[in-house]
Amino acid sequence: MGLASIIVIALTALAIIYSTIVGMCRGRNRSILRLVLVILCGVGAFFLRETVANLLLNLEMNGETLGATITNAVAELPEEVIVLMTSLISVVLSLVVYLVVFYLLRLITWMIIYPIFKIFIKKGEKKGKGLGALFGFVQGLLIVMLAIAPLSGVVSAGDRISKLKVGEEALLPDNVIQIFSDYGITDYGTSPVGSVYETIGGWYFELITTTTKDDGSTISLPRLVGMAEATIEVVGAFVEGAEDVDIIVSETATKEEKIAALKDFGAQIKTAGQKANELGVDEQEILNSLAELAVHVLGGDTGGESVAIAGDSANLAAAGDAIVDIANYYETEAITDEKIAEIVNGFASNPIMIDTLGGQVIREVAETDKPRFEAAIDATSLSQTRKDKMKAMFGIAIIVDPGV
Repeated sequence: MGLASIIVIALTALAIIYSTIVGMCRGRNRSILRLVLVILCGVGAFFLRETVANLLLNLEMNGETLGATITNAVAELPEEVIVLMTSLISVVLSLVVYLVVFYLLRLITWMIIYPIFKIFIKKGEKKGKGLGALFGFVQGLLIVMLAIAPLSGVVSAGDRISKLKVGEEALLPDNVIQIFSDYGITDYGTSPVGSVYETIGGWYFELITTTTKDDGSTISLPRLVGMAEATIEVVGAFVEGAEDVDIIVSETATKEEKIAALKDFGAQIKTAGQKANELGVDEQEILNSLAELAVHVLGGDTGGESVAIAGDSANLAAAGDAIVDIANYYETEAITDEKIAEIVNGFASNPIMIDTLGGQVIREVAETDKPRFEAAIDATSLSQTRKDKMKAMFGIAIIVDPGV
């Protein structure tokens, strides 16, 4: 068992046992009072978290607000990345504010409000200690939900982030990953302790880490991490697939090498597409805002047309299936009209693959099959430019400059 799991179990046990014992000493009435105050602290922290976080972001330091300082620090990055960075900072700041305000309110109620009410509220009569212990136990469970579950959520998020890779390269530095491993953060999310907390408190962690963006939509830390995973999966598929594409379009590679490269590339693209489609609508919109940037980074060109990575109108997984189907066609040298339609529609369902490949020949189809492929491509709703690019991918047409 990792150190993170041990710490979470210890804090959980401490919160429940301590609250139960103190509740027994306080008696029924005062334990009920303390339970009510803890609930009010949780409610207060929840509703104050965004307001206080926004106040901090608008706090001026050296003539500049904290929010402006953060934005200026990442000003040279693409606009889409800036949106992600500012969203992440707002979410994390909101969580920190929630925890600080919760414990601050608990301290205030314990030192000021509780002593005042205690003057007027007796401990309780018969069975007061037993009921006091019961209400203390409930208070302990409430503290576990309000304070320890968020800490567990942060550790789980850290576990997921530590596993992010672009190709074979980890996103985080090796020394950070080693620290995560030493402290038991790695694999915490799938550990028994992490799984239990995710089941009972995952919903609350998402709730308190949800913040409202400038456009009125909301984003949370678990959703941001999920979006990062999907983004890395997509980027990784293209980065790792670059070698496959080199083999696919090579004039010297053997047929067997090209078939293997097509199958590998298609499988990676399909996995990335499935991951992207698991995201919520808001996360998909943010991911899609990076699509055009991704095409240009990978040497393609959208030609000014819209492009997306995820969503109903951007099925990247279908494009992955289409690439695998091309490999199967390459192997058998035979194909039905239905399968041609599936391949063409698979690419048409997400033009990002067409724009990225930019008209490079990935498989020149047999002369007898070219009319069927051409007819299927012409039947799509793609622009003529993209139709020409796809025809070039199958050796039906030639594009002089693939980048156009």
